[in-house]
Amino acid sequence: MWRCETMSYLRMFIPNEAAHAFVDEIGRRGVMQFVDMNPNQQSFQRRYIKSITACNDVKRMVDAIRSFLDTYDVPHAEDTNFIDCPPVTPTLIESTCATVRQYYGRLVNDFTVAKELKEQLTTEQELEDVLDKSSALLDGSASAARAQLMSDAAQAGFQGLLSDVEAGHGREPVSFRFFSGVLNKVQRPTLERQVFLASRGNAYVVFFDIQHPTKEAFVIFFLGFVLEKRLTKLCHVMSINIYLQPENEGAMPQRLVECRKRQAEVREALFRTESQLKHDLFGVSSLIGTWDRILSQSRAIYSTLNLFKANDSAQMMQAEGWVPSSDQLLVREALSRALAAKGFSASNNPSVIQDIDFSARQGELTPPTFFRTNKFTSVYQSIVDTYGVPRYGELNPGVLTIVTFPFLFGVMYGDVFHGSMLFLFSLWMVLNEKKLQNGPMDEFFGAAFHGRYVLVLMGFFATYCGLIYNDFTSLPLRLFDTGWNEHTQTFDAVYPFGVDYVWYGTDSEMAFLNSLKMKMSIVIGVTHMCVGVVISLFNHLHFGNTVDVFCEFIPRIVFIGSFFGYMVFVIIYKWCLDWAALGTHRAPSLIVTLINMVLGFGRVGSDNDQFDPDPPVPLFDSQSSVQKLLITLALCAVPVMLFPKPLVLWFLHWKKQRADAVSAYHALAAEPRQDGEVQQFVADEPPVEHEHFEFGEHFVHQMIHTIEYVLGCVSNTASYLRLWALSLAHARLASVFFGKLVSDNYDSAVGIYVGFVFFASATFGVLMGMDVLECFLHALRLHWVEFMNKFYNADGVAFDPFSFLTLNKQE
Repeated sequence: MWRCETMSYLRMFIPNEAAHAFVDEIGRRGVMQFVDMNPNQQSFQRRYIKSITACNDVKRMVDAIRSFLDTYDVPHAEDTNFIDCPPVTPTLIESTCATVRQYYGRLVNDFTVAKELKEQLTTEQELEDVLDKSSALLDGSASAARAQLMSDAAQAGFQGLLSDVEAGHGREPVSFRFFSGVLNKVQRPTLERQVFLASRGNAYVVFFDIQHPTKEAFVIFFLGFVLEKRLTKLCHVMSINIYLQPENEGAMPQRLVECRKRQAEVREALFRTESQLKHDLFGVSSLIGTWDRILSQSRAIYSTLNLFKANDSAQMMQAEGWVPSSDQLLVREALSRALAAKGFSASNNPSVIQDIDFSARQGELTPPTFFRTNKFTSVYQSIVDTYGVPRYGELNPGVLTIVTFPFLFGVMYGDVFHGSMLFLFSLWMVLNEKKLQNGPMDEFFGAAFHGRYVLVLMGFFATYCGLIYNDFTSLPLRLFDTGWNEHTQTFDAVYPFGVDYVWYGTDSEMAFLNSLKMKMSIVIGVTHMCVGVVISLFNHLHFGNTVDVFCEFIPRIVFIGSFFGYMVFVIIYKWCLDWAALGTHRAPSLIVTLINMVLGFGRVGSDNDQFDPDPPVPLFDSQSSVQKLLITLALCAVPVMLFPKPLVLWFLHWKKQRADAVSAYHALAAEPRQDGEVQQFVADEPPVEHEHFEFGEHFVHQMIHTIEYVLGCVSNTASYLRLWALSLAHARLASVFFGKLVSDNYDSAVGIYVGFVFFASATFGVLMGMDVLECFLHALRLHWVEFMNKFYNADGVAFDPFSFLTLNKQE
């Protein structure tokens, strides 16, 4: 995984008869990424677009059949065996499409009939309810409504109501009328409001329940034919069914008997139709998975065949694509099987496979990047690929990410209790992955299960760093005897592992732990960045960029080592010395040392040291000389990064131009004339075209990279202090939760019970949930920005082979 697989570019000439079988064989192996040989053709101009359209149409039929199965709760299984299934031949595709169309036509017909019968049954049931309940309702309510409406009309002198009712009916008497229907319950407020507005309050509406849970019946009483037309039109606009009107009021008992008779007939027809439909659906349920798989494979095969270039005169098809060099044998094997399936033998094999040297066509062909991963390394590789795919041949940072990513997380999340909980949870998912991956998962647990191999190392390193910090949810662990001597008030021995628990609970706890974690962050950060700079050296050597080795890597490593590397050396050197044994309790300050190194050009100490009774001692002999040398190297590295590379590139370009001109001169001079004389070079010959070189563009580009690197070393080092900040935040949160919710309630049984409930909720909600995500994102940023920008181009193209396994994942 350090570098991607070596890729080969193959060109193949395949007989038309065997092309379909060849693509089918490649799809089962998943080792070749085909290149589009018809880039200038639109999709509708492709050779197999009609076959793809036909498959899409049949696929929609299969989806409709699946919806029928879901409607009637008929179980059906999906066919995910995309690899070991029978070959997908054109004959199989045609027969499958014909079978699907046949079943689809029959099922759609039965489903439509069943739907119409259900609607008819619903209508008859609503009519029965209306007829059954309206008869009793009309006997009592009709007379009351008639009296109420006529009273209102008489009191108004018929000026409002009768003027509307009798408009256009001057000689016709005012009649009392009504009609009844069924509506959805959600339509009731709207109908009441619209009836009131349409009749100006001169209509009387009565509602009553029916058997349907979401519907109810109504009766509207009013005067005159004009309101009848207006209110009937209103019901039609609102899609409300009207079942009963005054014209057929007298035949209500007879209509009720006829309605019940029709219901019995419709139920019988619906039962038979649904029985036949379910019988057909159960027969289809065992076939639909196979149909779906065949159609998905056929669409993928035809889409891939559209990438081929057809030569109808030679009855051959040309295909080109990328293959891992170690998998070329699989491609040849797939072609041999496809040819054998079509009756071609070794003696009459017309196919040709050519391995093209793509190094001469680098501007035209860009090889894809492919890493062979497993279920453990694929998760870490996806972290890198999310930022950008490595360039072909570039060193893969995914290998280092396996260790550095969970380690940086552990530095920020270091806690024995929380780290071990995270480790045990992720270890449980790893040990039960076969059982869990086949079960239902929500979005949160699915994301955790997908990253289980990252979480298990994150939990391990969090526990490890928690042991170094000696932190168990803000409580120190007394694993070893302390090295502190109470009588002499000094440390007599070194604590075997991690931080001595005696520091916790003292006045200097925060100062000591903050100093320790801050300096650890700087050491880890500078080391991490230096590893990135060293990786750039391997990339330069791999690609043969000698100019970048001398003009970028060397000045960069000198710059970061002269100042930031020296800072790390000072930190570790101070840790290794017993300053009390040296006769002083005041070690030189790291910040003062670095400030004097830069501002005082390597000076040790300050002018005020002569007034200090206990001035800090130098770190080592000749410290001032060493610091002057280092600061000089750092300052000289900046112009070396800036100026030489553009000049060297300009010189190499000029040298190449001159060599090309000399070669062209000799080639022209050696070309013979028609009369046998040697043609002489003339000045008016067209000049040889050369690649354009813009010195100013290269210089500005190099200046930007130099400024970015110099300032980035400072800002990136400061950015690694987030390791200290998040570790401090985690420790303080754990201390507050435990102190306020548990330890402060020791005197009360109820208090300790209630406090523990809140403590567990805060622990799992904040520290095990939000804080894990926060530390994960910060570790991700440190890799993507601070580490990878030292060497990572991330402009590669991922290898995307044609494989039926991707269809399985999509399905």
